[in-house]
This record gives sequence, C-alpha cells and structure tokens, in this order.
Amino acid sequence: MIEVRPATPADVPAVQRVARAGWHAAYDDRLGTGAVDAVVDDWYADETVRNYVTDDDVSYFVAEDDAVVGYAAGGPDPDVDGPTAQLGAIYVHPDRWREGIGSRWLDALTDRLADRGFERLRIDVLAANDAGRAFYERRGFEVVDCGEVELGEVVCDGITYAGPL
Repeated sequence: MIEVRPATPADVPAVQRVARAGWHAAYDDRLGTGAVDAVVDDWYADETVRNYVTDDDVSYFVAEDDAVVGYAAGGPDPDVDGPTAQLGAIYVHPDRWREGIGSRWLDALTDRLADRGFERLRIDVLAANDAGRAFYERRGFEVVDCGEVELGEVVCDGITYAGPL
C-alpha cells in the first residue's frame, strides 16, 4: 500500500535515486545520458535536497511502498506576486508509472498548498516531457507560457502550465 507522507532528511538518497531514474527515463533520448547526469548531480546534490526537505516554506512529500517510489515538492512561486505556488518537482520511479501515485501526491501537495493560502499553482516542464505534459493537462492545468530552458550546456524548449488549486 502506498503511503504519502512528508519527506525527511533521511529520504534524501531515495529522492536522488528516483530523480535519476525518472530523468533518465524521460530525457535520455532527447538530452543524452551525460546531460541528464549533470542536471541531476547539480539539482539533486545532497545539500540542495536536504535544504528543500527541511525548508518550512516548501511542502515536500514522498510516496513510499516498501521503499520511496516518488516525491513531490512545492512552495511559494518566486516569479509571481500573489497567492501562487510553484510545483518544484514531481517524479515517480519509472517502474511505478501509471499506478496513480503521481495523482495521489499531487492531490496531497495541492491540498497542503491550499491550506497554506495559495490559490493557484504554476508548473514548469520541459516540452519534451510528453508524459508529464499529458499528466498536467489531464489534471486541468493550461499552458500559460513557452520559452527556453538551459540545462547545463543544452538548451531545451520549456512550457509553463498554471491553474487553480
């Protein structure tokens, strides 16, 4: 049975494991293995993940079966004034895709953000992430912006979704 719970510093290695597997599954064919490893090494460094997990402004959840199989994080959107939160990350281990885990903890995260007074959620995603984009669109989020994202030395198309919590 999947349990969705707040992340702790002890979850950092599991979050890193899921991040690496998810990024490779989603982006290797578009970015290359080396670029994916560089992004994950940078964005999911021990101290970085630990800081997010322990930051009171960030709602950080993991989904756990016998082991952590996914995570989601969100908090205040630094680029938008008002009651808008930003989804910082949401990943499920590729071995567990399409089991409804992402929906369960997106619900948990959006409920927590709404309880904290946020009214909208903004989500940045790479245009190449077909599975992620379809997930957000099924959940009713709409495209509000497009642009470029630099991931190390690779420039990618990015899409921003937004919608009410």
